[in-house]
Amino acid sequence: MSDFPAELPPSFLDRFRRGDSDAAGMLEELFREPLTRFCQRYLSDLHETEEVVQEVLVTALTDATKPNDLRAWLYRTARNRSISRLRQRQRRALGGVMPPDSQVVDSMRRPISFLVDKERHTLLTEAVEHLPERYREVVQMRYVEGLHRAEIAAILGVDLSTVKWRLSEALKKLRERAKSSSESSAAV
Repeated sequence: MSDFPAELPPSFLDRFRRGDSDAAGMLEELFREPLTRFCQRYLSDLHETEEVVQEVLVTALTDATKPNDLRAWLYRTARNRSISRLRQRQRRALGGVMPPDSQVVDSMRRPISFLVDKERHTLLTEAVEHLPERYREVVQMRYVEGLHRAEIAAILGVDLSTVKWRLSEALKKLRERAKSSSESSAAV
Protein backbone atom coordinates (compact mmCIF):
# COMPACT_ATOMS: atom_id res chain seq x y z
CA MET A 1 0.00 0.00 0.00
CA SER A 2 1.17 3.55 -0.46
CA ASP A 3 3.17 5.21 2.30
CA PHE A 4 1.91 8.76 1.93
CA PRO A 5 -1.39 10.61 2.26
CA ALA A 6 -3.89 10.28 -0.58
CA GLU A 7 -3.98 14.04 -0.91
CA LEU A 8 -0.99 16.28 -0.38
CA PRO A 9 -1.58 19.36 1.77
CA PRO A 10 -2.13 22.51 -0.31
CA SER A 11 0.70 24.20 1.62
CA PHE A 12 3.14 21.54 0.37
CA LEU A 13 1.95 21.95 -3.21
CA ASP A 14 2.30 25.75 -2.99
CA ARG A 15 5.82 25.44 -1.55
CA PHE A 16 6.68 22.85 -4.20
CA ARG A 17 5.48 25.11 -7.02
CA ARG A 18 7.58 27.99 -5.62
CA GLY A 19 10.68 25.75 -5.67
CA ASP A 20 11.10 25.55 -1.89
CA SER A 21 14.07 23.24 -1.14
CA ASP A 22 12.32 21.75 1.92
CA ALA A 23 9.39 20.76 -0.30
CA ALA A 24 11.86 19.17 -2.73
CA GLY A 25 13.25 17.07 0.12
CA MET A 26 9.74 16.15 1.20
CA LEU A 27 8.90 15.15 -2.38
CA GLU A 28 11.86 12.78 -2.38
CA GLU A 29 10.95 11.39 1.04
CA LEU A 30 7.28 10.84 0.15
CA PHE A 31 7.61 9.46 -3.35
CA ARG A 32 10.97 7.74 -3.90
CA GLU A 33 10.06 4.41 -2.28
CA PRO A 34 6.49 4.10 -3.70
CA LEU A 35 7.67 5.09 -7.19
CA THR A 36 10.53 2.59 -6.94
CA ARG A 37 8.06 -0.21 -6.11
CA PHE A 38 5.79 0.93 -8.93
CA CYS A 39 8.56 1.07 -11.58
CA GLN A 40 10.10 -2.19 -10.34
CA ARG A 41 6.96 -4.01 -11.48
CA TYR A 42 7.61 -2.83 -15.02
CA LEU A 43 11.38 -3.04 -15.18
CA SER A 44 12.43 -5.68 -12.61
CA ASP A 45 16.01 -4.33 -12.74
CA LEU A 46 16.72 -2.30 -9.59
CA HIS A 47 19.47 -0.17 -11.13
CA GLU A 48 17.30 0.77 -14.10
CA THR A 49 14.33 1.35 -11.78
CA GLU A 50 16.35 3.75 -9.61
CA GLU A 51 17.48 5.64 -12.72
CA VAL A 52 13.88 6.08 -13.89
CA VAL A 53 12.70 7.22 -10.45
CA GLN A 54 15.57 9.71 -10.25
CA GLU A 55 14.69 11.06 -13.71
CA VAL A 56 11.04 11.48 -12.68
CA LEU A 57 11.90 13.31 -9.44
CA VAL A 58 14.43 15.59 -11.18
CA THR A 59 11.89 16.39 -13.88
CA ALA A 60 9.28 17.21 -11.24
CA LEU A 61 11.71 19.59 -9.54
CA THR A 62 13.10 21.25 -12.67
CA ASP A 63 10.06 21.43 -14.95
CA ALA A 64 8.77 25.00 -15.14
CA THR A 65 5.13 23.92 -15.15
CA LYS A 66 4.00 22.25 -11.97
CA PRO A 67 0.99 19.91 -12.29
CA ASN A 68 -2.14 20.38 -10.19
CA ASP A 69 -2.33 16.68 -9.38
CA LEU A 70 1.28 16.00 -8.53
CA ARG A 71 0.80 12.41 -7.40
CA ALA A 72 -0.98 11.37 -10.61
CA TRP A 73 1.61 13.25 -12.69
CA LEU A 74 4.49 11.45 -10.94
CA TYR A 75 2.94 8.02 -11.47
CA ARG A 76 1.99 8.76 -15.10
CA THR A 77 5.52 10.01 -15.82
CA ALA A 78 7.08 7.00 -14.05
CA ARG A 79 4.85 4.63 -16.03
CA ASN A 80 5.65 6.28 -19.36
CA ARG A 81 9.39 6.30 -18.69
CA SER A 82 9.34 2.68 -17.54
CA ILE A 83 7.54 1.59 -20.70
CA SER A 84 10.00 3.61 -22.78
CA ARG A 85 12.88 1.83 -21.04
CA LEU A 86 11.28 -1.55 -21.76
CA ARG A 87 10.97 -0.66 -25.41
CA GLN A 88 14.57 0.56 -25.55
CA ARG A 89 15.74 -2.64 -23.87
CA GLN A 90 13.85 -4.78 -26.36
CA ARG A 91 15.08 -2.74 -29.34
CA ARG A 92 18.67 -3.30 -28.18
CA ALA A 93 18.03 -7.03 -27.69
CA LEU A 94 16.56 -7.32 -31.18
CA GLY A 95 19.20 -5.20 -32.87
CA GLY A 96 16.99 -2.14 -33.27
CA VAL A 97 13.85 -3.95 -34.47
CA MET A 98 10.85 -3.12 -32.28
CA PRO A 99 8.78 -6.15 -31.18
CA PRO A 100 5.00 -6.14 -31.33
CA ASP A 101 3.23 -4.40 -28.42
CA SER A 102 2.05 -7.77 -27.12
CA GLN A 103 5.67 -8.76 -26.39
CA VAL A 104 6.28 -5.48 -24.57
CA VAL A 105 3.15 -6.07 -22.49
CA ASP A 106 4.12 -9.69 -21.78
CA SER A 107 7.47 -8.55 -20.40
CA MET A 108 5.66 -6.38 -17.81
CA ARG A 109 4.00 -9.22 -15.88
CA ARG A 110 4.87 -9.13 -12.18
CA PRO A 111 3.41 -10.41 -8.91
CA ILE A 112 1.03 -7.94 -7.28
CA SER A 113 0.24 -9.02 -3.80
CA PHE A 114 2.34 -9.33 -0.67
CA LEU A 115 -0.68 -9.15 1.64
CA VAL A 116 -1.85 -12.76 1.70
CA ASP A 117 -0.23 -15.97 2.85
CA LYS A 118 2.08 -17.80 0.46
CA GLU A 119 -0.44 -20.21 -1.08
CA ARG A 120 -3.14 -17.59 -1.58
CA HIS A 121 -0.53 -15.14 -2.79
CA THR A 122 0.61 -17.58 -5.47
CA LEU A 123 -2.95 -18.27 -6.64
CA LEU A 124 -3.87 -14.61 -6.68
CA THR A 125 -0.67 -13.66 -8.48
CA GLU A 126 -1.23 -16.30 -11.14
CA ALA A 127 -4.81 -15.15 -11.61
CA VAL A 128 -3.81 -11.48 -11.97
CA GLU A 129 -0.94 -12.30 -14.33
CA HIS A 130 -3.42 -14.01 -16.62
CA LEU A 131 -5.56 -10.86 -16.82
CA PRO A 132 -5.24 -8.80 -19.97
CA GLU A 133 -2.78 -5.93 -19.45
CA ARG A 134 -5.45 -3.18 -19.36
CA TYR A 135 -7.09 -4.94 -16.37
CA ARG A 136 -3.87 -6.02 -14.67
CA GLU A 137 -2.49 -2.49 -14.71
CA VAL A 138 -5.51 -0.92 -12.98
CA VAL A 139 -5.63 -3.74 -10.40
CA GLN A 140 -1.97 -3.13 -9.53
CA MET A 141 -2.40 0.63 -9.31
CA ARG A 142 -5.56 0.38 -7.20
CA TYR A 143 -4.77 -2.47 -4.83
CA VAL A 144 -0.98 -2.50 -4.64
CA GLU A 145 -0.18 1.20 -4.96
CA GLY A 146 -3.38 2.35 -3.26
CA LEU A 147 -4.20 4.91 -5.93
CA HIS A 148 -7.71 6.28 -6.21
CA ARG A 149 -9.69 5.57 -9.38
CA ALA A 150 -9.51 9.24 -10.43
CA GLU A 151 -5.72 9.16 -10.07
CA ILE A 152 -5.52 5.98 -12.16
CA ALA A 153 -7.64 7.66 -14.83
CA ALA A 154 -5.28 10.64 -14.86
CA ILE A 155 -2.20 8.39 -15.01
CA LEU A 156 -3.56 6.29 -17.87
CA GLY A 157 -5.18 9.22 -19.67
CA VAL A 158 -8.62 7.59 -19.76
CA ASP A 159 -12.05 8.48 -18.37
CA LEU A 160 -12.91 7.61 -14.79
CA SER A 161 -15.75 5.42 -16.08
CA THR A 162 -13.18 3.40 -18.07
CA VAL A 163 -11.13 2.77 -14.93
CA LYS A 164 -14.25 1.74 -13.00
CA TRP A 165 -15.27 -0.62 -15.80
CA ARG A 166 -11.78 -2.15 -16.05
CA LEU A 167 -11.65 -2.72 -12.29
CA SER A 168 -15.10 -4.27 -12.35
CA GLU A 169 -14.21 -6.55 -15.25
CA ALA A 170 -10.89 -7.51 -13.66
CA LEU A 171 -12.57 -8.44 -10.38
CA LYS A 172 -15.24 -10.41 -12.24
CA LYS A 173 -12.54 -12.33 -14.12
CA LEU A 174 -10.63 -12.98 -10.89
CA ARG A 175 -13.79 -14.27 -9.19
CA GLU A 176 -14.54 -16.55 -12.15
CA ARG A 177 -10.99 -17.89 -12.07
CA ALA A 178 -11.14 -18.46 -8.30
CA LYS A 179 -14.47 -20.25 -8.64
CA SER A 180 -13.21 -22.54 -11.41
CA SER A 181 -9.99 -23.17 -9.46
CA SER A 182 -11.88 -24.10 -6.30
CA GLU A 183 -14.24 -26.33 -8.27
CA SER A 184 -11.34 -28.16 -9.92
CA SER A 185 -9.49 -28.62 -6.60
CA ALA A 186 -12.72 -29.88 -4.96
CA ALA A 187 -13.06 -32.47 -7.73
CA VAL A 188 -9.59 -33.87 -6.91
